[in-house]
Amino acid sequence: MLFRDRRPSRGSDSAPLLVEVLEPRCTPARYPVWQLAVQPQSYASDTVLVRTRSDTTLTLPPVLAMEFRGITRIAPGVYELHLAPFTTVADALTSLHSLPGVQAVEPNYRIQLVATPDDPLFPSQWALANAQNPGADIHALAAWNTNTSASNITVAVIDTGIDYTHPDLAANLWRNPGEIPNNGIDDDGNGYVDDVFGYDFVHNDGNPMDDHGHGTHVAGIIGAVGNNHLGIAGVAWNVRLMALKFLNASGSGTVADAVRAIDYAVQMGARIINASWGGAGYSTILAQAISRAENAGVLFVTAAGNNGTNNDQTPSYPASFANANIIAVAATDRYDKLAAFSNYGANTVHLAAPGVGILSTLPNNQYAAWSGTSMAAPHVSGAAALLWALHPDWNFRQIKERLLQTVDPIPALQGKLISGGRLNLERALQSGPDQDRIGPKVSRITWNTSANTLYGARVTFSETIASLSADAVQVTGPGNQRVQLLSIRRLDNNPPGSTFELTFAPQTAPGTYTLQIGPNVADLAGNLMDQNGDGVQGDPTQDRYTAQMTLMPTYIYRTGTVNAPIRDYATTSSSLSVTQHLNIARLQVRVYIEHTWTGDLVITLTSPAGRTVTLAYRRGGSGNDYANTIFSDDADIPIAAGVAPFRGSYRPEQPLASFRNQDAFGTWTLRVQDLARGDTGRIVNWGLIIDGLPIANATTRRIPTRSLVPVRPGLRSVTGLMAGNSCGFFSEDATEFSPRTAWPAHSALQFESSGRDFAHLVIDTRFALQDLTNMDTLLRMNSLADVSSGSNHIEGPSAWRLSDQDLGLLAVLDRPIASLDIVLTRFRRLDAVSRD
Repeated sequence: MLFRDRRPSRGSDSAPLLVEVLEPRCTPARYPVWQLAVQPQSYASDTVLVRTRSDTTLTLPPVLAMEFRGITRIAPGVYELHLAPFTTVADALTSLHSLPGVQAVEPNYRIQLVATPDDPLFPSQWALANAQNPGADIHALAAWNTNTSASNITVAVIDTGIDYTHPDLAANLWRNPGEIPNNGIDDDGNGYVDDVFGYDFVHNDGNPMDDHGHGTHVAGIIGAVGNNHLGIAGVAWNVRLMALKFLNASGSGTVADAVRAIDYAVQMGARIINASWGGAGYSTILAQAISRAENAGVLFVTAAGNNGTNNDQTPSYPASFANANIIAVAATDRYDKLAAFSNYGANTVHLAAPGVGILSTLPNNQYAAWSGTSMAAPHVSGAAALLWALHPDWNFRQIKERLLQTVDPIPALQGKLISGGRLNLERALQSGPDQDRIGPKVSRITWNTSANTLYGARVTFSETIASLSADAVQVTGPGNQRVQLLSIRRLDNNPPGSTFELTFAPQTAPGTYTLQIGPNVADLAGNLMDQNGDGVQGDPTQDRYTAQMTLMPTYIYRTGTVNAPIRDYATTSSSLSVTQHLNIARLQVRVYIEHTWTGDLVITLTSPAGRTVTLAYRRGGSGNDYANTIFSDDADIPIAAGVAPFRGSYRPEQPLASFRNQDAFGTWTLRVQDLARGDTGRIVNWGLIIDGLPIANATTRRIPTRSLVPVRPGLRSVTGLMAGNSCGFFSEDATEFSPRTAWPAHSALQFESSGRDFAHLVIDTRFALQDLTNMDTLLRMNSLADVSSGSNHIEGPSAWRLSDQDLGLLAVLDRPIASLDIVLTRFRRLDAVSRD
């Protein structure tokens, strides 16, 4: 969501900004003034969060303590500071960030429910048994023949609370055995009073009653009482539902309360946490709370998000945290299609579950059908509870592995989710190797490269593999040359025994490398690979996994010190010449810009072909400087979520991948536009980091100026035809040009002179050209008929580019042409012509 940042001290200037998240690596080296680019209602106005290093105690100097009215320790090394009435959140962040022993300082962000799309309601629980489209469900009816009860498993529903009086839920509510209701005493000594069914972290009391509905709906999907002749059945007919309320009646809460709820769930023995919410942005403190749950063996099931976007590119938290205990869940409809609103991610979202028109419980003995990934996640939580009840000795990694390896492969989900499938409860509950009929497949590969050298690869399978031998692995390099495999090492990863480290003989030759695995790779039950998921195992063609990568050198171009001034309401440009013909595979941009109030600036990069990408659009608010900032499509954090001074790597506003496969040769231009008054700066220096292969057929053809034929005194106008490496020149009245020889793409034509002898250059390729002006040179589109009359006609897309070189003019073809006609016109005296 975009916001306007009001700055009264600077007139009416304002900037559209995205929610920003503070990270330790963004902590400024000098004392900044914090500019919060978020809506005031997006974070608590009376508290901030502090994380100390090594869980040390937070101590405030006396002069600083006056800005706060209290400190609450909410976890080891994590503190919620309550602001004095005269202290703003921005003031507190400014004061605390440089305090010794402080690792991170953050606003106490409010967390919103994953929004429920306004979709039609459905009258039945099709997600459990889909009568309209049989099979497009979680196969609950068949699964319940194996197990319906998880009465020994506690699932913490961290949400808006639960209506613990609902007739279809009451029997399944978790009860704190050490607490006496309503006596006002912390009977079990856990730090919470009267926490019988859980706790309300919004109002800090023991009554987690749902005043919104979302939490009750989620709870019903997980564990509404089954087989009781009332309402609906949950995935688990019997289960313990712990009610932890941290979202208020409007569906919002804070990171502080989410952290306290997670820690409570861990403390009180929950095995599973269901988190059907998101929107907090990246929070170190929230990630560390989930890590504490991971260390305690707790599974964290969360909604992928309802923005319809790719979490690989635009992370959604908490789903996108890298914790091994997280299962991020997308939503499908009754036709096994990915829901239009559902987020996805081939590397970050694990599996899907039904999430459209899901009927469940609501407060006050009500029922309704809602939609969202919030509804998909509790199907997985319920399944995990039933599975854990069958295998109480398993750890969360084994539960997660089992759920992922037993999905129904769905074509619409292939390439969009880690598992490529939708939850299948029946398969998940089938226990024992004799019942395992699912073949493994490679789910992920990571290449090990450094300094333009390929050292190996890390391969992850969908389940535990019995063994991976060298016979099942083949690696080839450029020219189909065999690459030596030095070793195969099993890693203790997630799932256990599913990841292997492959080490190759170091490879430095540029080109494409191919890795093939299988299909004779078996899981613990003896099933061979089923890479395409068709149920047929070990097919030598269809089930062999193939991955490719291209190793290419890295070229670095720098400007040196520029010191180009950036002035108010003006655009500053700086150019950088790339002198090699390189086919761009990956481009990164490094910039060093000194400027106060970076929110004034728009930074763009333009290629020699004229394509422009926006790197940053008014980011960083009142912060200062882009301090050797790297713009990279591979960066984890978008520039919109960064904090000035920008240090490290950030994803640009627009992808640099748009330059991919272009020739890098020529002049690149960095432009910095200042859209406000009151702050200035300078471009200190910048550079390009280019991964790409040299263009093998890039050639230069020269037209000697001595070949020019005079037409009349003071004017030279000739038409030349390029035929292979030869050149013929004719006067304007020439009508035939032959022979005509094809020229490949990336061919370069250089017009030699001892200066700028030619004020007008016209090239006719029978293709459209770009109209450019560069000092006293001009490139235009002409037909031969137009040459004699002197008229010019410009049309179509660019097929050429022109640059001004020390020895003349240079034009480079972007695509092959069959022939070339050239007209060179000189508006100088004859004796000015070079006689080379």
